[in-house]
This record gives sequence, C-alpha cells and structure tokens, in this order.
Amino acid sequence: MGKFIFIILNLALMGWAQNSSSFFARGADVGWLSEMEASGRKFYTADGVEKDLLDILPDYCINSIRLRVWVDPANGWSGQDDVVALAKRAYQKGYRLMIDFHYSDNWADPGKQYKPKAWENYSVPQLEQAVYDHTHQVLSAIKAEGIFPHWVQIGNETNDGMLWPDGRVSTNGDNFSNYAKFVKSGHLAAKAVFPQTLTIVHVANGFDNGLFKWNIGGLLINGAEFDVIAMSLYPDKVSDWPSIAQQARSNMDDLVQRYKKPIMVSEIGLSVSYPQDAQEYIAKVIELTQGVANNQGLGVFWWEPQAYNWRGYDKVAWSNNGRPTIAMDGFKTPGCPALVPPGDNPDLPDISLPPDPDGPALPSTVAVEFRVKMPENTQQAFITGTMTGAEGSWEIIAMEALGQGEFTKTFDLMGQSTGAYYYLNANNWDAREVVPAECVEWYESDRGYKVSKAEGGDAKQQIADFWNACGEAPTAIIPRFYQKSDDAIQGIKLDLLGRKVQ
Repeated sequence: MGKFIFIILNLALMGWAQNSSSFFARGADVGWLSEMEASGRKFYTADGVEKDLLDILPDYCINSIRLRVWVDPANGWSGQDDVVALAKRAYQKGYRLMIDFHYSDNWADPGKQYKPKAWENYSVPQLEQAVYDHTHQVLSAIKAEGIFPHWVQIGNETNDGMLWPDGRVSTNGDNFSNYAKFVKSGHLAAKAVFPQTLTIVHVANGFDNGLFKWNIGGLLINGAEFDVIAMSLYPDKVSDWPSIAQQARSNMDDLVQRYKKPIMVSEIGLSVSYPQDAQEYIAKVIELTQGVANNQGLGVFWWEPQAYNWRGYDKVAWSNNGRPTIAMDGFKTPGCPALVPPGDNPDLPDISLPPDPDGPALPSTVAVEFRVKMPENTQQAFITGTMTGAEGSWEIIAMEALGQGEFTKTFDLMGQSTGAYYYLNANNWDAREVVPAECVEWYESDRGYKVSKAEGGDAKQQIADFWNACGEAPTAIIPRFYQKSDDAIQGIKLDLLGRKVQ
C-alpha cells in the first residue's frame, strides 16, 4: 500500500496500562459543585454530619470524578479556572479524574453542539486547530498543578457530531470527515500533554446499537483516533431500567468485539423520586459493565448525583435536606479500597515526561507524493480523494507524466492526517480504477493513506501504487524522516487500522 507507519513502544506506559486494567471507575460527575457551594449549598452524610461532598462520596465507594469544561462560559463556571480548581481538590484526595471537553461555551448534547462564539466564523482547518489549542491549553493548566487525568473525553454526547454545522453528520454525510478531524485533533492534543491518558468518544442512548455502529464506525472509517467508547444511559421511564440495562450490555459486547476498544458509562441517572429503583439500576449497570469480557468495561459515572433541588434537574441521588438517598448504595461494593492521595500512590504515571516535541500545535504539513504505475501505453492519469479539494471535497486532478507509464502528483497534507483516494485514466468519474478488495481501506471501494508525523518543514513522503492492483510500485524516494527513529521500530508495515500487513 506504499505506506509505512512506525510503532513506538514505551514500556513504562505499557506497564502503567497493565496496572490500570483491573481498576473499575465508580464515578460521579460533579461539575456543578463549586457553583452550588458558592450559592450556599451544604452537604451532609446520611447521619446528618456536614462535610465536603468529596469527603462523603468515598463512603459509597466513589473513586473517580468527572468534570466538564466549556470554552468561554458567561459566568465562569465550568471554565478553565473552575475546572482546574475542582480537579486539584479531587485529585489531592485521591480520586481519578475524567475531563470532559464540550467544545462549546455552554451545554453540548445530542440536541445542540454549538460552536463557541469565538469560533463561529472559523473554517474547518481553523476549527481543527482551535480544538487542539483549547484542549492543549486546559490540560497544560491541569498538568501545571501536578494533576494527571486518567481520561479525557473529546466532545460530549456527540450523537450527531460536534461543532455544528461543520461537524453535524445527519445533515451532510460528508461532514463525518470533519467530525473525525475534530475528534482526532482533541486526541492528539491530549496525548501531547498526557501520553498516558485514555481519550474517549461519548455517545448518548447506550441501548441503541445501530446509533453506535453508525457513529463510531463512521469516525473510524474517516480516520478518527481515540481509545475508549463511552455511553450515556437514561431510561425514559423508571420501569424501563431493567430492559435498558440489558440492551446496553448487549451493545457493549458488540462494540468491544467489533471495534476492539474498551467501553464505559460516562453518564447515568434516574429520578430522585424512585431511590430504590435507582439503587438497583446503578448496581445492575455496574455489574453488567464489569462483566464485559477481558476487563473491557472500565467504569460507570452518575451525572451530578449531588445536585439536589438545583436548576430543576431531577435525576439525582441527594435529598432536598442535603443528604444522600439510598440510590448511592448502588455504588457500594464489599471492601472497596480507600482513596490514595497522589503522593502515596505508586500506580500513578510520571507526568514529568517531556511534552510532545512538536509543541502545542497541530502537526505541520508533509509533502506527500502519490505515484502510480499505469499500463505502459497510458497517455494520461488523474487522481482524486479527500486531499484534492477544499475541506475534504473531491476533485479530479491531473497527474504529471514521468515516462514508461508512471505518473506523479504531490500534495501538502497535514502530518498524521488520513484520507481516501484512487486513480483514474481519464478526466471523468466513470474512468476510475477498480481497487482490489484486499487493499480497499475507505468507503468499500477506495485506497487509504496515512500521513506520517512531520519532522520539519521539508518533510516528504511517497505513496507508490499499481493501477488496479495492490502492492507497492518501485520507488526512488526514501522519506527523510523515516531515517530518524531513535525510539521507533522500522520496517513494520501496518494498514490504516493499525493491523500488521504480511
């Protein structure tokens, strides 16, 4: 396929991942906490003792905290400073952290994914950069406080994409490419600051397998990168919870098997009016998630369980007297370990590792030469793909003849980007090649490329193919940056999904 992707092995990170595999997150999203405290709200134990909420949650085996972050919220709550302060409080008490990026100035959910006001007129490449910069900036501020987030969620309940309209996939199927670019930008930024963190794509309606296959499958075929699939799970009716829980488990099993990625429940909740049902529901969802094969069920988070009598939200686990209901007992497990503050926790990774050497920016461009060997008497050749037109649109582009049936065309492409392409022997869409099934990577009919990481302004890469065939055509160019590999294993050829090609 004319593409080499190098595997970077970091044994320290592999060891950390192995140590983390047995950990199951019993979590609470408490993004409203600081605002509630500022308004005078108090929290009490079941016995009526006033305490910091973060000192009450461990009584119910809560070991993880989730915090949302907005770009420029009107009142500052859930903005960078608020999130960093809350993260510091939780982390110092020994909680694991999930940082949930909405990429909006306010709520992002299945019904609304509005751009931040400052990004409203951005082009797709500018939005990619903005996602990267915002993610990098917030996580760098967290890192500056000595905090390690175990999970970073790239978008919130992105059932229909994100950053509408450019990333809204139901209105324009071609927008899947944009949606995937935005997810990948967030992923790359998170990994630049915290190579050890796990990035998450989060979709609501965890009982809907068709939705997840459409969303996650569409992301992957369009080149998105992320580590974990997460779901929300809110029954419409209290009586629905047993069937919803079982449908979610079936969905989990399929997703893990289909996409080889672990699964978690980022949000769950049930009406405060039914605390016994809520207790049974959370306990069942935890049981089902823990039961996913090979420890691939990573955890379950209740969304704002402490938000009693707050903003009209009903799916909480706290009574209006400030005390937890029996719903919280659903998180309990015999002998749950105590929280371990970071200074006493040997399992935490070393976050003093140097950041990505490319710094806080998307990878720079690479000059990618596409070269094709046509039948010897061919007079002209053309190429089309996601790289040939503006913002992922497809145009037919003439290639330069080199003689003896060889043709070439070079594009400046973003480092580490991916896309689809194929060749034509005339300037019309009916003149395309038939790509053999064994080298089809995109759209069930097209070739795929993956641009390597840029190593400076003159980075080059060559992709050499045979017309209507698989395998690499002979090539005279060795990409300069392939020779720089102090921390890489050379000569391992992978396809677009990271599978070894024999």
